[in-house]
Amino acid sequence: MKSPICIIADIGGTNARFALVEPTESGVASFSAPEKYLTADRSFSQTVSQFIRSRGIDFNADIELRAAVAAPVSAAQSLGEHATRLTNCDWEIGLTELHSALPKLKMRVLNDFAAVALALPSLTDAELTAWASTGSVSTGPKLAIGPGTGLGVASIVCVNGAWHVVPGEGGHVTLSAADDREAAILSIVRREFPHVSAERLLSGTGLPTLHRAVCAVDGLHSVASSAEDITDAVHRGELGALATLKTFAAMLGSVAGNAALTLGATGGVYLAGGLLQHWRDVFPVHDFVTQFRSKGRFTSYLTNIAIHRIDAPEPGLIGLARSA
Repeated sequence: MKSPICIIADIGGTNARFALVEPTESGVASFSAPEKYLTADRSFSQTVSQFIRSRGIDFNADIELRAAVAAPVSAAQSLGEHATRLTNCDWEIGLTELHSALPKLKMRVLNDFAAVALALPSLTDAELTAWASTGSVSTGPKLAIGPGTGLGVASIVCVNGAWHVVPGEGGHVTLSAADDREAAILSIVRREFPHVSAERLLSGTGLPTLHRAVCAVDGLHSVASSAEDITDAVHRGELGALATLKTFAAMLGSVAGNAALTLGATGGVYLAGGLLQHWRDVFPVHDFVTQFRSKGRFTSYLTNIAIHRIDAPEPGLIGLARSA
């Protein structure tokens, strides 16, 4: 029996990346060069149709669509029967709009960072940059966390030799202060947002808010109004942007350390997300690692957990391709 055509889609708040799964002689699933679409340009159904048309696929073919989305996904939503609304854009992911044009389409939907977590066991050293290399347990729970448009968190655990993903919404935990300066920053942000989640500051959408608060507390001039502006200012060496980046790294390290403690992530912590790739040459890794480990009596526990940045292109698509 002929296998269905398998399309994979990693859908974030800003960009959606689509690719075709391709069989390989090794049996390890691979995928075609992804096509990137802006979510603001068209709807989900329009984007799916455009990708299928661009690849010359028959709309009446047996198609399996695996979609990783930046949103929580319930059991009913996981098969596309009920639409999933993304957290940071207006897309709704589901079968309703698609079935009239694609009658044989079947769908699987999962959280975007769950897809990243699915990739972790198969990533090679060449696809990672070590931020803290220690003796992590190879089959211990692994944590994926990373800032893009939002802040994604998920994990994967090994049970009886098989890996099982544990999705979560850790980006929406309440952000806490590690010192008086961070407390002052959060106090300013709470004037605008009564609940300050980790994602509220530690993401592309949250970075301008963090920048304004950091500059207010440190008495520095704030001129940047977007994540792109702040990144450009970092590369120019502007003090307000550099202070923002150091604060971002420290706060992200603290959040990641909390998540690693909660999960018991002895298999390592893996950082993904578009922001870290934009900052790969300037990100203050020391500030991240210091705050990651700064947990009092459990500092030694966290010191034994390896930390890596994922450099593999499209880890979410890797996870989707290997999620058969």
